[in-house]
Amino acid sequence: MKSMKQINIFVLFAFALTFFACNSDEEQLFDQPGKAIPSVLVFDGTSNLVIDVENDNLDLYPSLLNWSRANFGKGVVVNYSLEVTDNEAFTGNIQKLPLGENVYLKALSAKQLADWAFDTFGGYDAANDEYALVTLYFRIAATPADGTAETLTSNIVYMEVTGVNEEPIPDPLPEPAPDPTEDAKEALGFAGPTLFMIGNEFGAWDWNSDGIVQMAPVHSHPGHFWAVRYITAGEGFKWCPVREWNGDFNSLGEDLGFYTKDGNAFVENDGMYMIYVDTEAKKISVEPAQVYGMGECFGGWDKGKFPFSVAGKDMVINTTAANELRIYAASTIQPDDVDWWQMEFVPINGHIRYRGAGDDQTRVNAEANKQVILEFNTKRGAVK
Repeated sequence: MKSMKQINIFVLFAFALTFFACNSDEEQLFDQPGKAIPSVLVFDGTSNLVIDVENDNLDLYPSLLNWSRANFGKGVVVNYSLEVTDNEAFTGNIQKLPLGENVYLKALSAKQLADWAFDTFGGYDAANDEYALVTLYFRIAATPADGTAETLTSNIVYMEVTGVNEEPIPDPLPEPAPDPTEDAKEALGFAGPTLFMIGNEFGAWDWNSDGIVQMAPVHSHPGHFWAVRYITAGEGFKWCPVREWNGDFNSLGEDLGFYTKDGNAFVENDGMYMIYVDTEAKKISVEPAQVYGMGECFGGWDKGKFPFSVAGKDMVINTTAANELRIYAASTIQPDDVDWWQMEFVPINGHIRYRGAGDDQTRVNAEANKQVILEFNTKRGAVK
C-alpha cells in the first residue's frame, strides 16, 4: 500500500466522564494529622492512541484522568499536580503540570499527548519522518497547601501513543469490464445540455480522448454542472458545451479558487477538487472536494456528517453497517435548494455512475466495515 499526507485523527474514542466524588463526610477524615492517604487515579478513554499530527482537530480529548481526594486530615487544603514520564519507575525526565487546589479531573487533548510523546520524550524521528510508539505514564502528586506534610503520589496509569502523517492509499483499481446496460442508464442522466472539461490531464487536449470529463448536471437545476477530479498545479484546463473547439471558455466572469492565464484555467496547488459551473450566475468554483456518504450504510441520514477522506488521488470511506450505498457531492456555491440526491452518484460494476438529471440509480448494497474507493480521474469506483 502507498501512503500520503492527510489531515485526520485516526483513533478517537468516546469516554464516560466518570470521576470520584469528594468525600464530604467529615467524620471519615482525620481530626488530627495521621497517616495521610494518597489519591487513587483512574484512566478513562482510549489507552492506545494513534495521532495524525497534521490534523486540525488535535484539541479534541480522547482520554480522561480522574482521581479521589488525597487525605491529609480534616480541613487541609491540597494542591494537585499531574506528573508524566516515559519511564514506569518515574526516573529521569518527569514533566510536572500544576493543576490547582481541590481538582479531581484532567482531560487529555490529542495535541497535549502528541507534544509529550513526540517532542518531550523523543517519539518523532525528524531525519526519517517516522514516529515510534511511546508509553506515557501518569500519576497524581498531592501536596498540602500549608506545607505540613510531604507530597504523596497516586498509583500509576499509562497509555500508548504513536503518530502518523500518512494514510494508506488503496492500490489502483482494475479496469472494469464494459457494462452496456449501465452505460445506457447513465446516459439518461446526461440527457439535455452538456458541459465538458478538457486539459493537459483531461484528454491531453484531444476531444476524442476517453480522458475528457463529462460534467454531471445538477438534478432539477438546468445550467448547473459539477465534477470531482484530482488536479495538478500548473496543468491547464477549460470547458466547452460540446466535444469540439466551438464555444470553449476558461471563465464565465466570477472565478473562485482558480486563476486564468493564456486562455486556460489553473489551480495554485495539487489536490482533489470539486468543479462547479453555474452558467446562470456566470460563476465557476474550483474548491477542495466535498464528498459524503448518506444513509444507514454510514450511520444515518444527516447531511454533511459522513465525509470521504482524500487518499492520494482517491477518496475513501469505510461503511459501518450493511445497507444500501448512497453517495453525493457538494459545493459551497450550489443553490440553497439543491438537495443531496440531486448531486448523487454510486460505483456500479467498477464504474462511477452519476444520477445527473435522471431517475433513481440502480441500487448497490455494501457490507459493514468495507472501504468505498473512488478514483474520479479514472472514472472507477469499488467497495473492497
